[in-house]
Amino acid sequence: MLRAPEYKPFRPPALVWRAQTAIILVAISSWAQAADYSGPLFDAHLHYNEEAWNGSVGPHGPADVLARMQRNGVRAIVANSRPNDGTQLLAASPLTRQAGVTVVPFIRLYRNRADYNNWFRDETIYEMVQTEFARGTAAGPYKGIGEFHLYDSANAKEAKTHAEINAKIEKSNIEAKQAADQAQLDADKKKADAEAAAAKAKVDAEQK
Repeated sequence: MLRAPEYKPFRPPALVWRAQTAIILVAISSWAQAADYSGPLFDAHLHYNEEAWNGSVGPHGPADVLARMQRNGVRAIVANSRPNDGTQLLAASPLTRQAGVTVVPFIRLYRNRADYNNWFRDETIYEMVQTEFARGTAAGPYKGIGEFHLYDSANAKEAKTHAEINAKIEKSNIEAKQAADQAQLDADKKKADAEAAAAKAKVDAEQK
């Protein structure tokens, strides 16, 4: 019985060497870029909980945490703290501005650890959220809500508090978009007015 000839795949040594070299160079380049990065950092999930600051005299008061951020190149943070006083503290501290750190404040639904498992059925949480939205922070209005946990999403979905907070989030998102759109319209108008004024000034100068 005749057997079909066996063929070995042909891989030119030069091509294999080039491919391996390219892979090594890409890996080295990626490592070098990561190692050399010294630009600003945005900490998108920062808790400044009561255990840390404890009335601003805890083990990690504002001066300590802001010095740490400054040393490590952190220039902006999303702050969501238990309770929200921690976020308020960072937003209001003159040390924050001195460190060059921008605070993006979020409302956390927890006043204490007991709220972790109970927030979605506790209507006082909704009242707290409303109060926080109304007062805002020294860094400006709250930009979102979180973090919060859905240990039992079925119960959370049915809870009145959860539904009301969702409605508040949706309303807040709509208002934020409307505000951003209006700000863009105002900026465009200001730019158009400035260009029109410059053009008029040029025409007036040429007519003299």
